[in-house]
Amino acid sequence: TASLLSAAEAAAANRAARLKALDALAAGGLRPGQELELISALDLGTVPWSEVPVSLKQALELPVGDHGIDSLALNLTVAVQAKDYTNGHSVPLERLTTFYFLAKSMSELYSPQLIVATNASTKLPQLWKQRAGAEHRRYSAEEIEAWRLRARDWAAQHPGTEVASAPNSTSPRWPHQEACLRACRKFLASGSQQRDCFVQI
Repeated sequence: TASLLSAAEAAAANRAARLKALDALAAGGLRPGQELELISALDLGTVPWSEVPVSLKQALELPVGDHGIDSLALNLTVAVQAKDYTNGHSVPLERLTTFYFLAKSMSELYSPQLIVATNASTKLPQLWKQRAGAEHRRYSAEEIEAWRLRARDWAAQHPGTEVASAPNSTSPRWPHQEACLRACRKFLASGSQQRDCFVQI
């Protein structure tokens, strides 16, 4: 099948997504579910849904917003849903069905491998395990911590890396977004004591 993205577009989007994920992991402060989404994307070679080029989502007739697929391989071979439930809770089946139907609706030409990424204690419904044909990828606490350390090491070796400047021709910023970012950077660099500002991009 013909690729829906050029090799250059896919490489740029993959690189930008990887840099952003490493940067966010290194900074910390993420909710467990957000962290697992990034770790599983880095580990499985997928791109977080928010970083998947809009042109690809439109070509596949998939929603632009996050409605079930947490990350996707840009060659459409893998689709991932990440769930991090504490205390051994089971993921409700309805949280997985949207993921299943969106991934399966990509057309007959593409049938990505379905992977549900969880922490070590999160359980999946029995019916899902029996019928979905999806892989369950568990991440131990040690693996999660190893990814945090890897991201921090990367950040230490690449100080001042501007993740936003990574070449990503598939999602350029509008002029008003660039102006807003410049104004925000200038404001923060000024050391102003005012912190009750509101920004909408």
